[in-house]
Amino acid sequence: MAALTEAEKKKIDGLRKKNSLKSMYYTRYFLIRYVVAFFFFVNLYWLLLLSLSGAVRVAVLPLALAACGAACMWEQYQMYAEKQKPARMTWLYFQLVIIINGLLILAVFVNRYHYFYPFLAVSSTVQFLLAGVLAAGIALAAWMLAKIRRINQKKDKQYYRIQQYLATIK
Repeated sequence: MAALTEAEKKKIDGLRKKNSLKSMYYTRYFLIRYVVAFFFFVNLYWLLLLSLSGAVRVAVLPLALAACGAACMWEQYQMYAEKQKPARMTWLYFQLVIIINGLLILAVFVNRYHYFYPFLAVSSTVQFLLAGVLAAGIALAAWMLAKIRRINQKKDKQYYRIQQYLATIK
């Protein structure tokens, strides 16, 4: 096996640094990617339950939310780069989740949730549990919006680590 020349070593070292930077920038959205995937699968599960209960007209809502989630996953996939664009689609998706969950909580409190969740029993226990789950979804989406805002303002911890790394390799 031949030894590497100095030019080959520099090229390999440059590629290693470039890939490290890409990974570090990509890691900034780590939790956001998993929360989008979580909402995607929750909506698919809701869609499945609606289709099994025969509520096809309402199934448009979880289908649309799942499609928006899939588009956000695609946007997140494209962020494996040193120069990242703001996650606009993901930002809009979390705002949409907050709005839809807010409207669904309203439907719970006016006792109309059985149109959106015909597979659930009509009882006060189910109402409180469903309102709690929807409120947790709102809180999770709001947390992700705050995280995206910190990333866009370059105030997140990972950006600080990237700056430290860049200072050490120069």
